[in-house]
Amino acid sequence: MEAKTFKVYQRTKNEKINQLRKNKEIPCVIYGKSLEQSLLIKIDKSELIRMLNSKNVNSLITFRLNRKRLKCLIKEVQKDNNHDILHIDLLCLNKKKVVI
Repeated sequence: MEAKTFKVYQRTKNEKINQLRKNKEIPCVIYGKSLEQSLLIKIDKSELIRMLNSKNVNSLITFRLNRKRLKCLIKEVQKDNNHDILHIDLLCLNKKKVVI
């Protein structure tokens, strides 16, 4: 069975974070040694909730950004006092390296 791929969108530093949240989008960052630089992205809140409720949330998750496919682990989920998701940190992995 093939793992689900989640579509994410590039965002810029100039985008207002609170405006993203009002539009039901969650800001995220993808980082890792396999990337030249960290990627600022956003994901639709309903898609994110579906992803977090899936059985494979602690395994590799594939994200599609433009034409690239990135395999990531969820590193941190930041929530506010009402348990609403504020931000997600994702660690992009290299297929050739072992994660300890």
